[in-house]
Formats: sequence, C-alpha cells, structure tokens
Amino acid sequence: ISMLKTDRNSILLSELIADWINIPAAYDKLITGISLNSRATKANDLFFALPGTQTDGAEFITNAKNKGAIAVLLHTNN
Repeated sequence: ISMLKTDRNSILLSELIADWINIPAAYDKLITGISLNSRATKANDLFFALPGTQTDGAEFITNAKNKGAIAVLLHTNN
C-alpha cells in the first residue's frame, strides 16, 4: 500500500504529523513505507495498528516493531 503522496520515496515522521504533534529532532525518523499487516512490515515502516473485524491491530505492534517498524499509528475508541 502506498499512501505517501509525495515525489519522494520517504518522509520524515515530523513532516507527516506536523499539524498535530511536534516531534523533537532527536526522535524524528525517516519513514520509507507503511504497513497495515505486521507480517509484511519492513524496516523503517510506519505501522497502522487499526481495529479489524476479527482482530485488533494493536495486538501486533510488537511483531511490527520486531520486523523494523519505527513508528505506530494506533487507533483507540477513547
């Protein structure tokens, strides 16, 4: 899935979420892809942990991290 609509193949996390959160430079990461499936996650991906019809993506955050995800977008019902 390609959701980064830029002329580049990557984007800084700080650029992606600048309208909501200020990321200190020490914590900024270069995102080179996104993943909705922890099994398909690659190094430097942003993992979307979304609720599904059968399971909740939050259950797979550790798997995504172990595969190389550098950031997680977590959906909650709060």
